Order: sequence, then C-alpha cells, then structure tokens
Amino acid sequence: MEPNESIGIDAGFDHGVGSEGEPRSPSLPIGNLDGIVGLSLVGWAWNSDTPNLTVTVELSADGKPFARVEAGEFRDDLLTANIGNGRHAFRVSLPPELFNGYEHRISALDVDTGQMLSGAPVVFKMTDLFEGNVDALQGTVISGWVRHPKNTDESLSVTLIDNGKPVAIAIADQPFEGGGNHRFRIPLPASSLNGLPHLFAVWVMDPPFLVGEVSVVVPSVLTPEDVLRRNCGPNFRSYLAPSGQFRYESLRRQLKMIARQAGKGGVWNDATVAATVAQLATVHEEVIRGFGTQRKDFPPLVFHKPANPRVSIVIPAHNKFAVTYNCLASLLLAPNEASFE
Repeated sequence: MEPNESIGIDAGFDHGVGSEGEPRSPSLPIGNLDGIVGLSLVGWAWNSDTPNLTVTVELSADGKPFARVEAGEFRDDLLTANIGNGRHAFRVSLPPELFNGYEHRISALDVDTGQMLSGAPVVFKMTDLFEGNVDALQGTVISGWVRHPKNTDESLSVTLIDNGKPVAIAIADQPFEGGGNHRFRIPLPASSLNGLPHLFAVWVMDPPFLVGEVSVVVPSVLTPEDVLRRNCGPNFRSYLAPSGQFRYESLRRQLKMIARQAGKGGVWNDATVAATVAQLATVHEEVIRGFGTQRKDFPPLVFHKPANPRVSIVIPAHNKFAVTYNCLASLLLAPNEASFE
C-alpha cells in the first residue's frame, strides 16, 4: 500500500474536505417550529455534523426568551425521514403570561449557532378568555371558581396540575356568589399528600386557560383534617391543620417584633422580653386548644394598655367565657401593628 493510499473501509465517508482539498464549512442545524399542540410548542432541530447528538433550542416570545430545551425526544416521522436517530424533537409548555388575550410571535433558534428554525414565528393569541381564581387550599381540598364571561350558564371542566403533572379533573358546577354554578372543589389525590413542596395549578384545558396557582408544603396525611380531628380528639397534631401555616407566620412575625423592640432598650429589658415570649408560647397553646373542651384552668393574659388606641375591639360572646378567652389569646398571638383596646 502506498503511503497516501486510502484505507478501503473509509471510502464513501465525508471527512470534512471539499473538492479542492479545503476544509468544508460545518453544516448549520436544520429544524422546524411545527406549532402549538394543546398547551405546548412542538418542533425539532438537528445538525448533520453531529447526527446523533441533541441541539439546544431557545424559545422566545416577542423577542424575549422564556425557555431552553434539548431537542432529544423521539419522533417516528423524523426517523422515517432519516433525520438522525429520530431523537431530535422538543416539546415546551407555553408560559402562563402568554394566555392574556394578546397576540404573541414565538420563535426558536439553535443556541450554539444562533440559527433560526424554519416555521417561525408561530403566532399565538388566546382570544376566548375565561375568568376565575384559585381561592385557597383548605386542608386537602383546593377551591375556586371559573366561568366564561359571555356564557355564564356553562359549567366548565378544570384540571388540577401537580408539579407539572395532571392529577385530577373536576367540574365547576357548585353555586357561585356572582351568579350561576361556577365554583369547584378538588380533593388532593393521595399521591400529593406526602409532606413535600407542591406547585398546584388549575387549568381549563380547551382552550387553555390558567385559573390560578398555589404553592404549598402539603401535610403528609391521607385522611381529611376534619376526620382526623374528630377521631383523634386532644391527640390531634396541630401542625396537620390548615391553620398551622398562619400560626407559624404569626409566631415568626411576633418574634421579629420582640427582637426589634428589645434592640431599642428602654422598658424592653430582659425581664420584659422573657415575659412577652412566655406569654406568646401560652397564647399559641391556647389557640391550638380552642374552646370546645370543658376546662377550669385559664392562665392570665396580659395586655399592654396604649395611651391612644387606634382600634376598639368588641367580642360579642354572651356567657361564653371560653370563646372570649380564645379570642383574646388570638389577639395576643396575632402580630398587630395597630394599637387596640
């Protein structure tokens, strides 16, 4: 074999050399922004120089990037068309801010080369908007309302999304204070009750409309809170109650206020701080205990008397000392900025 003779098994392969022996320019990626399917943008991108590697695609709406994704999903039509190994597709959820009734122009480009994909821009406009809101997560139930402003007789179907995954469907067919039947209540599935952080979103799926979202650490329980409380009695763990998050926030803010006052000196000496913290612990326990049990021991509650109170509070509970006492404990637990009597 002569020194410059090619090895036979290499024949027919492109080594990046042009007809005149000059290095061939790298190929630009090809691809297409196919359009919108459901709540997602779909398309594909591929570079023939690296046929089995993925291309990173950046998606923008009105010139503002909102997502980057690896084009690595398999599509049979790409494989049939000899587009690499077929694993060059992508799917990206549309961001909620695009569902506002205005027209948006969506484009896609290869991050490495800046090459725009064909098919762009895709024009998206949500013209048939609904109105609604996620009101609260009470215990293990998400509640809210949604309706079509021009067809208030229709009860809409909503889907609960947990960390990006659909987990439940409900009909907004319960009485709504604004008229008609447009309220929904969605019990959380057992798979969501694991004590971990969750981002819950409620959507109308067709056409897509985000009703609302709530982010929360869900208690690790499978039985509804009211059933647990009824059966466990005094042994019920207070942190499982939906109100636990509000008590925690009150304690946090109260301690910050105490620390701020203590830093000013004056009447806020060590003894005052200790007494205030001790009473804070007492009223917290009293609020948890509630007023539904028979008892005779009521620790004294101390209120500071302001010189010029901004608010006068009346508790209309005749001959119900336990109720009045619990209300007073709640006032001491709450981080009140305004003075009251």
